[in-house]
Amino acid sequence: MQNNNDSVLTFDKGVIARRAQVKLSQGTLPRSGTPQLWGGSGCGVICDVCEYPVQSAEITAEIQIDRSILSLHMHPQCYAIWEAERRAPREAPSEERP
Repeated sequence: MQNNNDSVLTFDKGVIARRAQVKLSQGTLPRSGTPQLWGGSGCGVICDVCEYPVQSAEITAEIQIDRSILSLHMHPQCYAIWEAERRAPREAPSEERP
């Protein structure tokens, strides 16, 4: 992601997808559950996917999974990438051979 003159960030979908994949595999972003989504104006909160602030000129997506206490904040683009990555089929672990 790059900041263009302190305005809205431009997104590199590949970089954001890799960040989402890592966070999904580490368990820092949830893979399962039904998200409830609210939108509003950004207020500087850090996006849980890309780790950049959601500026006031941007829209923020606030997400709760299965009515949990956990609340996630994301740029709409980051939300879409996270949704695609968490729904993507996971690769089966490879078996080690002696």
